[in-house]
Amino acid sequence: MPLSAARHDLSSHIAHIKHCKLLGIGLRENSADSIVLALPYAPSAAGVTGSDTLSGGALLALMDTVCGLTSAKKLNYEGIAPTLNITIDYVQAQSPGSKLLGIATTYQINQTTLLSRGICYEENNKESPIAFCSGTFIKIDPGISKAKPLQIDNPDYIQFLDTLKTLPYDKAITSLISQSPYAQLLGIQARRDQSQALFILPAGEHILGNNSLPALHGGCIAGFMEHAALLQAWSLDTSKTIPTAINSSIDFLRPACLVDSYATCQIMRRGRKVTNINVSMWQTDTSKRVASASINVLN
Repeated sequence: MPLSAARHDLSSHIAHIKHCKLLGIGLRENSADSIVLALPYAPSAAGVTGSDTLSGGALLALMDTVCGLTSAKKLNYEGIAPTLNITIDYVQAQSPGSKLLGIATTYQINQTTLLSRGICYEENNKESPIAFCSGTFIKIDPGISKAKPLQIDNPDYIQFLDTLKTLPYDKAITSLISQSPYAQLLGIQARRDQSQALFILPAGEHILGNNSLPALHGGCIAGFMEHAALLQAWSLDTSKTIPTAINSSIDFLRPACLVDSYATCQIMRRGRKVTNINVSMWQTDTSKRVASASINVLN
């Protein structure tokens, strides 16, 4: 469904975003100044088995969607406004089994840049937010041509992918993936060689955000990168409790097309309580990053 149709039927437009459909994200309210979306609890999107709370990745998808839609609304749904940057701060834990709502408003800074502010909260508890969100979006001409499918024909890159298949699995990381329904929902995989882990997000229509390009959902990209950071931090010391994200800042550098995606983590600082991790994500060329992230993790 074209974005221009959203001005007439926003609910149907959201229903056509495949990653939103996967998570059950739907329209709750569409007022003159803001949009409210709802994310119901589902065991398949839980962060860890037995926690009964939604993954941070699912929450990121909710907030990226609502912030992006308010940006498009600000432009009267003419053209598209892809995510340039999104930052989220978690301020308190969710209640088990709770439905989350995301509300956002957008301000146009200049002819091309928009800033969205959002709040995530539990249903019937707006006065006690779960997280605050800030996103920057860029206006693109509505006549932009569709992205061409990517071809992996670089011999060196094909050899690089073949080498990855021979690397041994890291039991600690794969064990944590098996305990994260959200990671399994996305299909996240991990391979490790000595001290560095490679995280893989296999291509699939269930992670699409833009059907026409097609391009991966920005919230899915953010969720994948945050999960990679958490897995990397946890693998450093599996004797401790599973780490949690304090905040995540994601920069989207290029459109993420419908091909396999990869991410690696770099530990910038590991303190007694907090580990700062930089995450790089790419697709067909290691020198051309799709996104980068800075994530602070509570050890």
